[in-house]
Amino acid sequence: MKTDLALMTYESEDSPEARIAGTGPCIHHWVWKSPTARRSPKTIERHGGTVLSKPDANALKFRGPDGNVAEIVTVGAFEKLKQTAAR
Repeated sequence: MKTDLALMTYESEDSPEARIAGTGPCIHHWVWKSPTARRSPKTIERHGGTVLSKPDANALKFRGPDGNVAEIVTVGAFEKLKQTAAR
């Protein structure tokens, strides 16, 4: 499993995505790349977390029971998006 730290800049601090982690400068969310990302929503909810992303999203963003925001991405998902965008 690989871990990334997401530092985000948004055009507007008023967008819902910008406010997920709170207002002002902060660590927006942690990212884990996993081959089993699609099986995670029920596990997250069972352990007190709240799923924030849509079911068909490439990444599963959630808020843990401690309030921190994190994301689980299927291994290779972003690489596929980059290749598609480059065409």
